[in-house]
Amino acid sequence: MSFRKFLLLISLLSLAYGCRTLSDKNESAKRVRLPGKFENYTLLPNGWRLSPAGDQLAIGELPLNLLVTGNEKYALTSNSGTKTNSISVVDLQNKKEVQRMVIDRTWRGMVFNSDDSKLFVSGANNNAIYLYNFNSGQLSLKDSIVIGLPYPKDKISITGIDYWKAKNYLLAVSRMSNSLYVCDVATKKVINKLKFDSECYDVKIDHAGNYAYVTLWGGAAVAEVDLNTMTVTHTISVGDHPTELLISKNDERLFTPNANNNSVSIIDLKTKKESERIISSLHPDAPYGSTPNAVCFNADESVLIVANADNNYLALFDISEKDRSKSIGFIPTGWYPTSVKTLKDNSILVANGKGLTSLPNPKGPVPTDPGKYHTDEYIAHLFMGTLSHIEYPDANMLQAYSKQVYA
Repeated sequence: MSFRKFLLLISLLSLAYGCRTLSDKNESAKRVRLPGKFENYTLLPNGWRLSPAGDQLAIGELPLNLLVTGNEKYALTSNSGTKTNSISVVDLQNKKEVQRMVIDRTWRGMVFNSDDSKLFVSGANNNAIYLYNFNSGQLSLKDSIVIGLPYPKDKISITGIDYWKAKNYLLAVSRMSNSLYVCDVATKKVINKLKFDSECYDVKIDHAGNYAYVTLWGGAAVAEVDLNTMTVTHTISVGDHPTELLISKNDERLFTPNANNNSVSIIDLKTKKESERIISSLHPDAPYGSTPNAVCFNADESVLIVANADNNYLALFDISEKDRSKSIGFIPTGWYPTSVKTLKDNSILVANGKGLTSLPNPKGPVPTDPGKYHTDEYIAHLFMGTLSHIEYPDANMLQAYSKQVYA
């Protein structure tokens, strides 16, 4: 074979191989599934699948907190999306959202008074606390407590709040002014203020009414405040970005998820030290990014349930033996779970910040031509939250759920 014929043969073989490769790629492209809902799951834009446990109910945009009334007739979520802030009221028996109260601004903070007749809601950058009457599943705005002028005139930004039953006071913390505010509900006045060195996230009063605990979001610590003297008595080191606070009924242990560390810190309230740190990620050596941000107990406080926002699941731990917690399984959730609560029958409620899916936005904004479209189809406006209601799983169901989470 001449050298010229050899080169011609090589060229023909290369061309044939290239055509086959292109054909294979085209066939592969045909097999690729685009994001959306399928029979047993939802495919997210990042390639992950959602197959949440339980029943799903659409609520407002980006729910960040969840409350349940004492009679368990209603669940309320504070929704803090980029388009519309609101409070969703859900009738738990009929599994229906019965009210969506639009609010100018809110960011997570929400608490009832002692008989659930009044709801207090964080006004976020409006630097206020809103007071609502709550009757037969309906909210009506009654008044507000002004902490300062709205941002940017005053840089405060109210986050977590709690109700001090013995005094009829509210405790509110902030993420810009790094402070704890004591507010008299009767007079609608701020009567005390305590400054911290870093941003605050949540505040919780113990069951005895002696101490308040504040998560120092930017300080990797929990502060203990003596309510009689309004002074900080202890600052307890925990993981990075501590978030929600949960206190056992006997006031012996405090739990807070560390959003940046894939962990939950357990504090011994007698020794005032972190006694245990449990890992909530699927693997103990997983890179940071599970974002645990909310916790609750089961009915008898033997199990801790942890919402892991960025990995879309609940992690369950047996905490019945002090300082010997152990993982017992996982439950799949909707997209970005932000709050979790249990009912008396042990069923679980989960607020999913991004719901089950995003939506197309063909008329959305165009970065190269900002004036081309003026619509509501900005992508951040299209994540509508959901509320999941999940039967508490038995051992076999929990094993099946765990396999589903790992799949």
